[in-house]
Amino acid sequence: MSTSDEGGVGGPLGPVCALRRAAVRDGVKLQRSVADSLLEEVDRAEDHRRRLRLSSHYAAVRAVDQVETAHPDEEPPTDPLYDGVGRTFEVLTDLDDRATETAATTVETAATLSERLTRRLLTPGLGVA
Repeated sequence: MSTSDEGGVGGPLGPVCALRRAAVRDGVKLQRSVADSLLEEVDRAEDHRRRLRLSSHYAAVRAVDQVETAHPDEEPPTDPLYDGVGRTFEVLTDLDDRATETAATTVETAATLSERLTRRLLTPGLGVA
């Protein structure tokens, strides 16, 4: 008496093999879902940091404007302050871009490695295709 599953594995272990393949597929789907959720959080965090950075930049420019307005004829000139605010904004933007890229790459790499490990641990032989 032969019991077979969708994959063509017969015998008494056919249902067990089918269950194992289903567990691998579901595990990989779950891992991908978690990775997608994490990537969405990375995007939300990037948007939040961008808004904060823009607000801070605007506040810094306004502060320099107020100093210039309050003391228009006094030395030193405020141009170096404006330059410093601009450079700081550029540096923060670059650091945020790097942090976001690193976070996204880390999530993607962890998801890929986790999927491979799941396939290897739950699949006999060389793995599930």
